[in-house]
Amino acid sequence: MSTQVELDREGHVARVRFRGEKGIQILSAATRQQFGEVLDELEADEDTHVVVFEAVGRTFIAGADIHELAALNYATGEQVARDGQHLMTRVARLNAVTVAAVHAACAGGGCELVLACDLRMAAESARIGLPEVGIGILPGWGGTVRTVRLFGGAVARHMILTGELFDAAEAWRLGIVDSVSPDDEFRAAVD
Repeated sequence: MSTQVELDREGHVARVRFRGEKGIQILSAATRQQFGEVLDELEADEDTHVVVFEAVGRTFIAGADIHELAALNYATGEQVARDGQHLMTRVARLNAVTVAAVHAACAGGGCELVLACDLRMAAESARIGLPEVGIGILPGWGGTVRTVRLFGGAVARHMILTGELFDAAEAWRLGIVDSVSPDDEFRAAVD
């Protein structure tokens, strides 16, 4: 499946929108490359004060491409992990305030993007987590470090070792998201 990364600007606000086939966003190698190019533009832009990361469709971001992950060996796996860490660090270091607008399921690499943002907003129907353990891997794009820094050891261990996808209310209770809005009010709340 192919996911496109779009950049729109309106005044001092930039929106980075992920749009995948059938409404499912996957962070494939091609999508990560395109995302890096969008980050190049944002890093060079001094007029943007807020960057909103959002998606269109059935998921926020479902994670990395599982078929690509299955084809990795030790060396290529290590390189994908380092490249993903670099992308998420770039998000975390943007000069603008970054906002993750999670409207639906958000897993794996999508959750790692959310963890790199300054503010994390969720719609009531959102679910968020790091389910990689279910396929025998740990969050490799900085998620292990960011969860400990953001939420402490107990929440981090639970997220990483169980692979649970938390509903929005539980994610808010644990501090994973900063706010939860009803689905029909979510876009207005983000704006």
